[in-house]
Amino acid sequence: MNREKGYTIFNIKFNHVDYCFKTNLVDDYNISNLSVAIAVAMKMGVAIDIIKVAVLFLKGVAHRMEFKQFKGGALVVDNSYNSNISSYPESLKKLRNINAINKYVVTPGLIELGKFQYDENFKFGKKIAEMGFDLVITKKVNFKALVKGYRSVSKNPVSFYEKFNSELKSFLESLDSDNAILIENDLPENYK
Repeated sequence: MNREKGYTIFNIKFNHVDYCFKTNLVDDYNISNLSVAIAVAMKMGVAIDIIKVAVLFLKGVAHRMEFKQFKGGALVVDNSYNSNISSYPESLKKLRNINAINKYVVTPGLIELGKFQYDENFKFGKKIAEMGFDLVITKKVNFKALVKGYRSVSKNPVSFYEKFNSELKSFLESLDSDNAILIENDLPENYK
């Protein structure tokens, strides 16, 4: 299995023959699920060309590791639906593996962690800096923890927007193909 900008390419051996597939889906669990579905379709006699087209154009769940491209050409990994302490390291790895000169993490941080919220957001900010990404914070709720964690490793500027608004969207859409953006989590308006 290998990855190319926004796609995963993988092989399946069926009846001693190797078949190559390409899909929009990127997570390993998607490839595992697809492999089973492909094997069932092949066993049922569905033509390989039909299977390849179906696999290529499968759509993932919106805002869950969804690859997009902004107007200016920047690649976006949209993981805004939800984020947690188990999933964000995988999101950061995906961003690291994208071939781009500048990489941004746009996030309000992690929520609903009770007494662990500050510490976990500190770790999150620190991890973003360790990986060499620029940090763009979109809400005040975790601002201090994210910045302190980030600053424990990097002195690069941190950008702040009160929310994911038109000003932030205009900035992100102006970025060209030398840039990649991870949108990690989004909070409804009731989080201040």
